[in-house]
Amino acid sequence: MKKSVNNFQVSGIVSKDAEIREFTNHSVARFPLGVSRQDKNSEDTSWVSALIGIEVWRKNDNTQSFDLLTKGNLITAEGYFSPQEWTDNDGVKHHKLVMVANKIYETPDREETPEPVPDKGKKKGKK
Repeated sequence: MKKSVNNFQVSGIVSKDAEIREFTNHSVARFPLGVSRQDKNSEDTSWVSALIGIEVWRKNDNTQSFDLLTKGNLITAEGYFSPQEWTDNDGVKHHKLVMVANKIYETPDREETPEPVPDKGKKKGKK
């Protein structure tokens, strides 16, 4: 059987300021990342959006990257998906998939590429 690699990269907008928890040696930042894509259906175009739960773990002396995790920032996260399971106080089992980011960084805004301007100059082959 072939092995698959659980490694992903996603860019999106931080939807809410990260919730940061500090432990003895490490800290974790948890936040939702808003992602969207354009969906074309015949002549109609719409945007389909979703939120991805992201976790970022760092040693306590290396948490400066958490400064990026404020609402509205456009970031890229690289990491892997981790299934999480728990049972609530009523005995109900829950499951969710969280992306654990090994690397986060600012995503530069994409600039639109201008349309090429047709050349109205000299015709080729004539002098």
